Amino acid sequence: MGTGPGEIADESAPDETAGSETADRVLLFMRAGRDRELVAETLSERYRIETATDPDELDSGFDCCVLDAHAFGRLTEVLDRRRERADPVFLPFVLLVQDSGSETTRDPWEHVDDVVELPVRGRRCGPGSAT
Repeated sequence: MGTGPGEIADESAPDETAGSETADRVLLFMRAGRDRELVAETLSERYRIETATDPDELDSGFDCCVLDAHAFGRLTEVLDRRRERADPVFLPFVLLVQDSGSETTRDPWEHVDDVVELPVRGRRCGPGSAT
């Protein structure tokens, strides 16, 4: 599905597909389980997916980091330091939450760039779909 955490892409590779070494890298900083599997499956069509649970992996090369509430609750200071080291480059962090009113996600905006509530109920477009 993806590559191991911390692997460095070969920037000379010409292919820009998700399986290539130059595809944008998304670090899933989530506990193992069905949510992580679904997010990885959905994003792997377009991005190179890496998974991690060790805070040291935030120092690896990635283009976006997606966190679950558990990781966010224990890593806010680490996220802030990682963002400072990346400055002036924008390094986005996205928080996935089950319930926007949960204690671990109170006032996340100082630490992350977007908050997405799960499950995501997307509207399908195409034949047979309601608009």
